[in-house]
Amino acid sequence: DTFTITINGFTIGGGPYVSTVFAADPLLSTAVITPTGAAQPTSITVTAKDYTRTKMAGGGATVVVTVTGANSATPVVTDVGNGTYTCTYTPLVVGNDTITITMNDGTPIFNSPFTVGNSAGVGVAANSTAVVPPGTAGLATTITVTVRDAGNNLTNNATVTAAVAALS
Repeated sequence: DTFTITINGFTIGGGPYVSTVFAADPLLSTAVITPTGAAQPTSITVTAKDYTRTKMAGGGATVVVTVTGANSATPVVTDVGNGTYTCTYTPLVVGNDTITITMNDGTPIFNSPFTVGNSAGVGVAANSTAVVPPGTAGLATTITVTVRDAGNNLTNNATVTAAVAALS
């Protein structure tokens, strides 16, 4: 941009002045994706960078995140205002997701798309079941416990304890 500066209607010498504004460069912008497993939020932080690979000082870029694969989502991206953009999504299904991040005119950022694996989360009692068949005194009884996470995925990420009380 070219501009002049005036004070009380008089132009300051040395002008016109030139100000160069650089836009975020998608091909140099980066992302950090922090997966936590199925039924747990996955955080995504995008850092917009200019042509010199310097983090942008302000916001204003259009950042779009799309999740496909085992899960589907288009999380809402928050412009933090300092060259950083954040969002989260919660995968409910175990498997691989492809996360595509684009900027401004739909150009993918550096290394996009990303592949994220979602493993089963921690066992949740409300989604888990136990089968206890009738037993015979003096013989072992096999109890079957099916442990599921918050997304109802089978998981072995739990500690199962059975308390047995003898009835007379």
